[in-house]
Amino acid sequence: MKFNKVQQANINVHTELIVKGHYQSSVHKSERNKKKLKNYFKQFKKNNFIHLDSGCGDGFIFECIPKNFSSFGVDITEAMLAECKTKFPNVTLKKSVVENLPFENEFFDISTSFSFLDHLNNRNKYYLESFRTLKKDGIFFSGLIPNYSFYEAFLLKKLFNESLLPKDIIHNELQKAFYDGDHYLNKFNINKNELNLCEPGKSQELGINPYKEIKLLEEVGFKNIKIEFDWIVGENYINDKSLIKKIYKASDICCSAFKYFNIYARK
Repeated sequence: MKFNKVQQANINVHTELIVKGHYQSSVHKSERNKKKLKNYFKQFKKNNFIHLDSGCGDGFIFECIPKNFSSFGVDITEAMLAECKTKFPNVTLKKSVVENLPFENEFFDISTSFSFLDHLNNRNKYYLESFRTLKKDGIFFSGLIPNYSFYEAFLLKKLFNESLLPKDIIHNELQKAFYDGDHYLNKFNINKNELNLCEPGKSQELGINPYKEIKLLEEVGFKNIKIEFDWIVGENYINDKSLIKKIYKASDICCSAFKYFNIYARK
């Protein structure tokens, strides 16, 4: 199988992370995210619900799905698939790019991905393949997508003027947003250029624009598309829980406060 530069960078970076044990403790696997995903998936009660997770990694999504799911996973990193197979032996795993899924038309009831979209250099092909392999009225979900509005706000330094958060929190967020490569080089000895290459949706686009993704999904044929903004910057440092609820309620007009967003759609 031949890979492009972005795909090969993903293989190199994620092999290094999984082999050295760093990926297993990734922050996207938080109990908070796990609980939220479990609450979402539990609505699907149909027996033998056929499920695909794209870019499955070591199988985090499979920790969150109901027992009635019959799951498949695809990834391009062999070390990830090996780890996933050890943890979830009942999941059918395939080494594949998501731009050319090895499944027949209208095969799945639900297609998912998590902390994944920003690793693709052609999201439209992924959407086309997800649409093709979903059954009529099938569900598409993609979560923990870096939010362009958040990165734009930091780039313009809007949050430096006045913020609910201490300046050291803002500084840390800026470091993670724009100097993540230095962190990975110093902590994990991973080439920062390769890290940037493997995350084009973050490093090159500075986050993904949710409204542009809606257009792409509509053009592919998806319907009932919903965007949900997720995780206020420094949310765990804000003591006023009523304020957090108000920000979530007004997420459409203060979307730059959120680091991520999730996509929900149907075929």
